[in-house]
Amino acid sequence: MAAVLITSLAPGVAGITAGYQIQALKQERQRLLDERRGLEVQEARLRGSQRLHQLAKDQNMGSPKADQMVRLNPSAGDATVASLASEKTK
Repeated sequence: MAAVLITSLAPGVAGITAGYQIQALKQERQRLLDERRGLEVQEARLRGSQRLHQLAKDQNMGSPKADQMVRLNPSAGDATVASLASEKTK
């Protein structure tokens, strides 16, 4: 009799336990998505041109001269350049 009772209750208990685990995983997923979103915002802020200009100003860096730059992709519409300062020090 006890064996029948246990076998009839076991699937229900397993279902309840699985439900709790699913809910916990959903909450963790949402927490991780929120954390990811926050990190993406922080990355965008840290990579922002205003921050980079401020860092350069704080370190007394000026704008590079024309002979210190080279265009990496002249066909692109943006002004992608690299400093030649490291080559000049060689």
